[in-house]
Amino acid sequence: MNMASLFKLSKPRQFNLKPRYWDPVKEERNARTRRIDAELGMEGEEDAYRPYIGRGDFRKGLSRGKRDVKRNHLSSTIRIMAIVLLLTILIYFILQ
Repeated sequence: MNMASLFKLSKPRQFNLKPRYWDPVKEERNARTRRIDAELGMEGEEDAYRPYIGRGDFRKGLSRGKRDVKRNHLSSTIRIMAIVLLLTILIYFILQ
């Protein structure tokens, strides 16, 4: 084994940023169109596929995720309490 290979350090990975173009006028136009469609009752599904990420989408998704986490946390807590109760009853009958 070569002694120099023990102390050879690998090069750091390069960061490659590809900027994307953002058109606020087009985004506002699309938002206006969606708002008008909603007022006229021509609204589609809320969770339909969209090829873009609009302003405020991250915040909406984050709040939706928090509700799901709270719901899952509550169900897991109830499940754990039920298991502890069943084990306590089982141990009580075994020791009697």
